[in-house]
Amino acid sequence: MKRAYYGPRWPAISRAIKERDWYRCQVHGCRYDDPGLITHHVIPVEAFNGDLESAHDPRNLATVCSPHHVRIHRGLDMML
Repeated sequence: MKRAYYGPRWPAISRAIKERDWYRCQVHGCRYDDPGLITHHVIPVEAFNGDLESAHDPRNLATVCSPHHVRIHRGLDMML
């Protein structure tokens, strides 16, 4: 998966979301909690037409493990 640039504030935003989610994957029933966790945009960034402030709203972000992140993007899993 290609890494996108989400602006200069993204590292702090991502860290805050992981802290909010107690460094746990938010997919129901998952117990994965390691440093490889990803901050996932529930509604893709592209849907916001460059409006990173709205795309990075905490209500649009969730911590997920790498395996679930792949599955979510393939349409095989859903959040919560």
